[in-house]
Amino acid sequence: VRGRIGNQRNKFLNRKNLIRLLSENRGNLTLDAIFKLLNWELEDAYGRTIDWEEIVNPSGETADLLREYLDDAIHGDGPHGELIWQTILVQTFDMVRDVYLNLTIEDRKRFDKNYTSVFFTHAATQPAVNAEKLLALLKAGIVEVFKLGANYRLSRDEVKDCYEFIYRDNQGNVKRDAYRYVVNARGQEKSLETNPSALANNILKSGTVQIEEIRPVDHTAHSNHGAVSGLETEGCADKTGSIRIDPETHRIMQMGPEKKVTKSNAIYAVGAITRGQIIDASMVRGIVQATSRIADDLVNYLTRRVH
Repeated sequence: VRGRIGNQRNKFLNRKNLIRLLSENRGNLTLDAIFKLLNWELEDAYGRTIDWEEIVNPSGETADLLREYLDDAIHGDGPHGELIWQTILVQTFDMVRDVYLNLTIEDRKRFDKNYTSVFFTHAATQPAVNAEKLLALLKAGIVEVFKLGANYRLSRDEVKDCYEFIYRDNQGNVKRDAYRYVVNARGQEKSLETNPSALANNILKSGTVQIEEIRPVDHTAHSNHGAVSGLETEGCADKTGSIRIDPETHRIMQMGPEKKVTKSNAIYAVGAITRGQIIDASMVRGIVQATSRIADDLVNYLTRRVH
C-alpha cells in the first residue's frame, strides 16, 4: 500500500554505485550484487536485520496482512510518518531499467522466474483508499484470495462449461477450482508470437520487427546514463518474445542488408510488447518515461531537419 515518501537519500543503492558495479564487472550485473546494496540500505535505515523470507513469502491471513500494510502506509514507520522502504525504493525507479538490461542472462531469467511478482508488489503499490475498499470486501466475505503459485494452469473445460484453475496449495497438494466465468486481468502476454491480432502476425512475418534475444555480455556500449546493454556478443541466446528496441529512443530494431541490425527511422514500440528489455513497460510510470523518450527523439529529428 502506498505511503508517504521521506527525504532520506540512499547511501548504498544509488546511481553512483550502479555505475561503479558496471565498470568493475564489464557491464555484467548480478542480482546478488544489487540485492546486497538493497539489504545494506534497508538495514542501515531500520537499524536491524531484514527478514527477507517474510517479505518474499509473508505468513498470515490475507486480510490481516493487508491491514498491517494499510496501517504502515497511513502512519508510516519512520520518524516523520514516512514509509522507509518505499522512500528507498522510489529512489531506484530511474535505475531499474538499466539494472534489468545489464543483468547476466542467467540472472535475468532468475529474476523473471522468481522475483517479478515481489518486485511489482512493492514497486507498483496501491493507494490507501483502494486497500481500504479491498479490505472491506475481504471482511465481508465477498472477495477471497488464493495463492496459485508460479506454475498454475488455467484451462477451459468445454464438457463442464467452465474454467478450471489447477495449482498446488501450501502443503503441495494439487487443487482444482472450477468457475463458470473468469475475468482474465493478467495483462498482455510478453511474447508477441502469441498475440492473435493480424497486425502482430503480419509485422513478424514481414520481418518489420525482430524478436529480442539476450546474450551473455562480454563487452560494453555505454548509454547516456552510464549503463550498458551489450546484446550483440556471440554465444547462446535466449528469446524473450518481445519486440527488440533501442532502449534509449524506443525505436524498433530491424534486420538490414547483410543481416545487420539497425534502428528504424520511423517505427517505435511502447508497452507490454517491450517487456523483454523494459522491466516497467506496463506500468504507468514506465509508459510515461517511454513516450517522453520518443517525444525527445522526434524533437531531435525535427530540429536536425530544420537546421
